[in-house]
Amino acid sequence: MKKSFRNGSRLAVLLLSFLWAFAAPAADPVVIDYMVLYTPAAETLAGGEAAMSNKIYSGVSNVNAVLSNSGLGHITYRLVHSQKMSANNTNIDLQLAMTELFSIDPIREIRNACRADSVSIVAERFNVGAWATIPQSASQAYQSFSYFGVRNFGGLTTAHELGHNMGGYHNNPYAEDEYDSSWTPYGYNFVGTNGVHYKTVMSTDFFSPYDPSGTTRLVSCSFYSNPNVRYQGAATGKARYADMAATITEWAPIIANTYGDTNSPDPDPDPVPVVTGPVITANGASGAVLVSSPGTVTVSVEMNPGQYSGTNADWWVVAYAHAGQWYYLDGALAWNEFNGDLSNCRPVHQGVLFTLPSYTVLDRFQLVPGTYDFWFAVDFSADGILNYPGGDYLADKVTVIVE
Repeated sequence: MKKSFRNGSRLAVLLLSFLWAFAAPAADPVVIDYMVLYTPAAETLAGGEAAMSNKIYSGVSNVNAVLSNSGLGHITYRLVHSQKMSANNTNIDLQLAMTELFSIDPIREIRNACRADSVSIVAERFNVGAWATIPQSASQAYQSFSYFGVRNFGGLTTAHELGHNMGGYHNNPYAEDEYDSSWTPYGYNFVGTNGVHYKTVMSTDFFSPYDPSGTTRLVSCSFYSNPNVRYQGAATGKARYADMAATITEWAPIIANTYGDTNSPDPDPDPVPVVTGPVITANGASGAVLVSSPGTVTVSVEMNPGQYSGTNADWWVVAYAHAGQWYYLDGALAWNEFNGDLSNCRPVHQGVLFTLPSYTVLDRFQLVPGTYDFWFAVDFSADGILNYPGGDYLADKVTVIVE
């Protein structure tokens, strides 16, 4: 969902987009200082303080990974501040909820103090919900806000909404053979040489437009549309039709300059917080990790118990292959397949929480192409039952995409 500011001239924006489509991409680093605020209820729904912190870092990691994949590695989001707000919202409608929150907390004052170029607010919605502004002129760059239901924050939806903040739209409303314009900041659908039907991050289509039967579902890939970047043998965009990269190249420096030169050293940087609870990484990275086949995957876990040190808990390591297989790691550190029913899952360990340095649970394993989710979780009912989603638990997740 999006809200567009249309005070500027569309003709002027079209002309700017046309000119940028033929300009050389910026080589200088662009850093967008980013802030996340969230309600107390959103923190609870996320699974607690550590889980919310993990969601925030996952969101930053995801948008930076998408930018890098899309040939825009010189553009990065830098988290400068995150904070729990003082109150929850009572509105179901997401836009009304954000209006309410703005009246409760000094959001703009917090932003000014942190000099954050872009701000995301996370509220306590269970269902699908996200909303973002789309700038139409440089003066509107200050209005770079995005809002999320907590279940939608932290993954590719974060990259999608921040893509709106950088000038992007959903799918082009015209068919490729019917449209010829320089208005190009759209998502894109395409078919790889492997026969899989893909959609880029800004696309909202569900079923493939290239399937006459209308039954083939599109598979998300971590790219903004760019006709000069290929994935699975196919271009991820089309010139003069779907080229988010050109638009981001234009808008990212404008947003990054909201408070002046963000590439100058920060005189008072926030300390990097230590995440309390479980942490899981793949090939040393968190969030979403891309691996080119036949590369290998190493999954590692670590634990910082913080205030939970000495608390008795069940420890869990669980994996899901999107092809349909579930696995858990048992006490002998062997992976066991199960049917996805969590009552058939077993903990890897039962005992008090302690500081666990990085420990490898999957060592240089060659996965077939596909998508895989790995979780490291602890729950505080030490009964050998994975009490999810209704129990008291801490968890972290990493997604591996093998191309």
